[in-house]
Formats: sequence, C-alpha cells, structure tokens
Amino acid sequence: MGVYLTGKELKTIAEIDVSISALMPIAQLYASGLQWTFNPHRLLLNRVTHVTLSSHVPDSSQYQEEEIKDDKLYRVVSGLYSAQMLSTVKTTSKGILEITPKDKQGRKVENFEDYIIYNPNGTEVKEWFALASYLKSFSASEGKIAEIPSYYGNPEGRKEKHDSRNPIEIFKHPNKVACAVYGICTGTVVAAAGFIRWVWKRWKQ
Repeated sequence: MGVYLTGKELKTIAEIDVSISALMPIAQLYASGLQWTFNPHRLLLNRVTHVTLSSHVPDSSQYQEEEIKDDKLYRVVSGLYSAQMLSTVKTTSKGILEITPKDKQGRKVENFEDYIIYNPNGTEVKEWFALASYLKSFSASEGKIAEIPSYYGNPEGRKEKHDSRNPIEIFKHPNKVACAVYGICTGTVVAAAGFIRWVWKRWKQ
C-alpha cells in the first residue's frame, strides 16, 4: 500500500527501530530510502541523531543524501501489516510517539485497504512479488537467471552506530521526550536541594 508521512514521522520511524528493537528485536525496521545515525548511550527514544533520505547511485555502492523537511509529506510504500502496526505507535507508546498514515492531501487514512497498490491487471501487489520483481530486474535478458550486484554482499550503511560516551554527544539536540525527562530530573534535584537546605536551617536553629 502507498500512503504519506511527514518528515518528522520518518524520523520517528528511525527512533522506533533504534529504541524499541533494542528491547524487542522483532520490531526492527528496514527502510529503503532512509539512512540514520544513532548513539546507543543516549536516552531511550532519543538515540537517533541524524536522519536523511538516501538514494542509490546507479552502478555503484554509493548513496546520495537529502535532508528531510519535518512538515513535508513523503510517499511511503509498505506492506499492509506494517502500515497498520505503525498506526498503533501512539497507543502503544502512551502518546509519546505518533505516526499517522495520510493521503496525498495530508488527511488521515481511515481505511487502509483503500490505498492498496494494484498491478495493471487489477491484482494486488504483494510484498513477495515486489521483491521478486526487483530481483528479476537484475537479469540481463528475458529467461536469464538474475545476478545480484556485488555491492549487496556487504552492509549498505543505512543504520550507522555512533558509539560515543562524550557528554556533548549524549545530551545534544534533545527531542521532546528527552526534554521532558531532563526537566523532571532537574526539577527533582532542585526540589531535593531545597528540602535539604530547609532541613539544615531548621536543624541549625
């Protein structure tokens, strides 16, 4: 099926992959066309530090990157099941994260089956068929066995781990989740300090 997500929601998908799959490996996501960098030492749900669109440079193992605009709508093609699961992110995260599949005009998708992609003959495009068709595209001529390009033999760098314990790298560019947590922690420390000061003054009296 084909729907639309905002750039901000694309970044949320990367965060779900990095933060949630660390706790639940079955939730790991693979997104062709996206590339993200993350630091596993950052706060949960704030581990992704950079997300870009990436497109493969023909006949090479290189990718060209494009910055994502938070408010822009981007077309996303996904299996029906995956799209339905992404729409439940808000509920399962207790409102911390949200992804809302939309139509081209930005309206919320109410019935996912209205956005199923069909072949010219009217049949639904299945995930397995999409993969098979892609593999077939590597065939030099009709009837020949497809040869998968050698660059698929190694990781393509779509998910890059930046393993740093540098405080600047850990705390820079906090998202709303991190800001809320840091705010609560700071408030707690300030309140505790105030209480200790009050007790100290009473004790001295």
